[in-house]
Amino acid sequence: MDIWANSIEEFRRRSLVMIRTLTLASQYGVGRVRGFQNLNIPATTLLNSGTARSKSEATAITYDSNTDSAFTLAIDQHWYQAFNVEEFADALSGFDIEAAYAPAVIEALVRKEDADLAGLIDNFTGQTVGIFAQENTEDQFLRAIQYLDDADHPQDNRNWVFSNAGSLALLKINKFVSADFVSGQPTVSGLIGRLYGNPALKSTNIEGSNAAGHDNGLVHKSYAVHHRVGNRPRIRRFMDIDNFSDRFAASMIYGFSQLRTDAAVHIKGA
Repeated sequence: MDIWANSIEEFRRRSLVMIRTLTLASQYGVGRVRGFQNLNIPATTLLNSGTARSKSEATAITYDSNTDSAFTLAIDQHWYQAFNVEEFADALSGFDIEAAYAPAVIEALVRKEDADLAGLIDNFTGQTVGIFAQENTEDQFLRAIQYLDDADHPQDNRNWVFSNAGSLALLKINKFVSADFVSGQPTVSGLIGRLYGNPALKSTNIEGSNAAGHDNGLVHKSYAVHHRVGNRPRIRRFMDIDNFSDRFAASMIYGFSQLRTDAAVHIKGA
């Protein structure tokens, strides 16, 4: 008969970074939004395409009409994860099965959400730098910054997002590893602090592969919008009397979409 150890080799948690890089719909002051509804967000434009009008003597002024439109965010993503613990298996186990696997259920949901958000980066085909599977250069990073500058995006609320391979390439650029350039502290590992004054994040969820390259990016917070119904996964616990087992399930409903086409740069790289 087999015996089981009291300790476990736990699953590895992943760095989930994308949620902090975009706009949450709650910032628009929206009320309660249910799943599978559309959330309409008004979008304003500059009058007369942003051009001031010249005034001549003794002439009437021209009144421009606004041409506002609405951005539609569909709350249409519904995902779940669940597991079942039989009483017999729980009795034989040397550890608490439910306590061990409950975090794994939530981890699966938020990994899916984070991967969906990371998948938006390669939609910005009009603003692209770099070559897939090649390490990025400082000139490419500076061009990415210029893209956002040319579109008049504020200097704050910008984030760099890198794959693990993409972040390691930065260690080969002297000014990023020198103590003179990194807030007095050298970068000595794969963890990145700030690049050109903006946070740099890395995650295994960045799309791509080590062989084909990854979809790294520089994103302003206005590049996308996200809303999670209830703002957290919903957890349920059931007892199955017919099988003497406990069932645990969690689900999450959310929506996300690209908001501004000029608010992010697709950085093809390692």
